[in-house]
Amino acid sequence: MGGTDTVTEETLLSQKVGKTSYNVSGDSGALTDTYGIGEVFAEDGSKMQGTMPVDSVWFFNLGENGNRYFMHGGSYGDLIYFDTLHPTGPKSTLLSYDSPPALVKFRLQDGDSVLITHPDGPFAVYQNFGLYKYEEGPKFKSVCVHYERLFGITGQDNILYFSANLDPLNWNVSSEEGGYIEFADERGKLLRIVSFMDYVYLFRENGITRLSAFADQMDFSVKHIFTTTGNVYPDTVAICGDRMLFMCKDGIYVFNGSDTVKILSNLDNYYCDVDNFDACAAYHNGKYVLALRIDFADGAAVLCEQGDYVNNALIIYDVSNGSYTVMRGMDVCWLTGTVSPSNKLLMCFNGTHSNKLGCLTDDGMMFGEPLPKSWAGPLTDLGQSLAVKHLKYIVLYTLYDITLTVESDGEKREIEVRGSKKSQKIPVRLSGRLFRVSYGTNLQHMKVARPKLVFTTGSSEV
Repeated sequence: MGGTDTVTEETLLSQKVGKTSYNVSGDSGALTDTYGIGEVFAEDGSKMQGTMPVDSVWFFNLGENGNRYFMHGGSYGDLIYFDTLHPTGPKSTLLSYDSPPALVKFRLQDGDSVLITHPDGPFAVYQNFGLYKYEEGPKFKSVCVHYERLFGITGQDNILYFSANLDPLNWNVSSEEGGYIEFADERGKLLRIVSFMDYVYLFRENGITRLSAFADQMDFSVKHIFTTTGNVYPDTVAICGDRMLFMCKDGIYVFNGSDTVKILSNLDNYYCDVDNFDACAAYHNGKYVLALRIDFADGAAVLCEQGDYVNNALIIYDVSNGSYTVMRGMDVCWLTGTVSPSNKLLMCFNGTHSNKLGCLTDDGMMFGEPLPKSWAGPLTDLGQSLAVKHLKYIVLYTLYDITLTVESDGEKREIEVRGSKKSQKIPVRLSGRLFRVSYGTNLQHMKVARPKLVFTTGSSEV
């Protein structure tokens, strides 16, 4: 059991493939609980985040100056930072922006620094516990460091700007200093830039452009390598080892620097007709984690869906083997993978949990409460396309309490099944031509395996 297929005609699917599923895993052959979300705590047990809303977070190792977290304060706009060793100590306010700025680490003469920029705010450098503003500095939406230059875009046009070599504070336009490149073609605005495998990649409204940019700007060259008719969602771009993953309006893609391949096409009906301009992603511990909006089309309202929400799901994709998990009920607005000392995937939230800093866990809970878990199988004629079937009972193994739901020809039967260490015979007594069997629980744990439907055909009674 496990896996989901939203595209194939469901009557053609195997009963081992779900039509809709969330907050469960089928990797072992059984339906089991999977990931969860917990609040982030420091080594001393204190919370990493207080009571104010936060919509973005960054983590940087600044060498001799230690590790630093930076947070942007949601509606109140302050960009703050603090030492990871003293998370409850003073949090210094650096700047104020209406929306999250772009931050990037750069090595200056005096050591590691963090460059801070925003389309509507000042350019600044944080270094050696101090902040230095440059009122005449560039104002960018997305930045990256590549071969000792800083590259930036505004997100509002098709112009790429670059600094002088070895000097991210020098943006004078000349053959020996900085400059810009304008891309006058049909691929649209520049939305996100990434340095990856010796190139700068420009993710645009309708494609990807590759820039070869070594030390001498006279040697820069451009190549267009991917075009799509659907919009690229810029905040979903993430470097995942030797490849990049990103989402477009028509689905999710993996990109190795030259070739682009669509993945998870079996989930396309979840999101291909949904506006996902607020989707975001990050890479952590071998997983591409994508926060997005999904139309589960099941009439249910799970957690954040009971009110206003922007995103309502996570897709966690294992880059090495292609397995995936779909989570539901969390309105995540920001994802950041961290390394030592915390080694956590950090996340910020819209709505109810906007004042919390969360992290991915493996306990099937969300901030101490069990995540609802569900797996709905496809419609099946049980191999007898024309006959009326009489489903007498279902044999299955479930270690924990579940709700077993059986539907047939407009009739639904919900059966509460107690957990047991032995397989059970569950009476159903339902007749029809097409059947759907679903398993769900609101408990922390789930383990369902080896279901078998026992039925007769013809006019015999159930």
